[in-house]
Order: sequence, then C-alpha cells, then structure tokens
Amino acid sequence: IMEKAKKEAATKIQLEEKKMRQMTLMSKIGMIGKESHAAKLAKENEERLEEARCKTREAEEMIEKVKREAEEEKARFIAEQKALAEEEARKRAELEAKRKKEAAQEEFGKG
Repeated sequence: IMEKAKKEAATKIQLEEKKMRQMTLMSKIGMIGKESHAAKLAKENEERLEEARCKTREAEEMIEKVKREAEEEKARFIAEQKALAEEEARKRAELEAKRKKEAAQEEFGKG
C-alpha cells in the first residue's frame, strides 16, 4: 500500500511539474507574442512618424514656394506702381512745361 501511495504521489508530482512547465512555456510564448506585437506596433508607429515627417517637409516646401511667389508678386506690383507713378510725374511735368510755354508765349505776345 505504501509503495502504491508513493507511486501515485510521484505521478501526481510529475503531472504537476508537467503542468507547471507547460504553463511556463505558454506564458513565455505569450510574452513572445506580446513582444512581437509590440515590435509590430512600434514599427507601424515609426512608419507613420516618417510619413508625417515627409508630409511636414512637403508642407514646409509648399509654404516656402508660396512665400517666394508672393514676394516676387509683391516686387512686380511695386515695380509696376513705381513705373506708373514715374509715367504720371513725367506727364504732369510735360503738361506743366506746356502751360509755362503757352503762358510765356501769351506774355511775349502781349508784350
């Protein structure tokens, strides 16, 4: 009876040890699964981050391009306004010279 009890106890202990090894193995497999999932998420996040950086660069380049175009447009506008003002001043000066000439001829004609 004692031998039989010892054998049963040994069998129970072996079964318990086997269960414990299986649970340890399962938890290790679970951890590996979690680690690979975390690695996958990290990789996806890194890809999203790089995509965002790329889009940010593209947006910054677009902003710079628009700024340059606006500066060029502003310079053209200023040049056009300056040319118009110069043309207007030249016409006024010509008109003034013509009036003075006519006034001088009138004055000369009367004198």
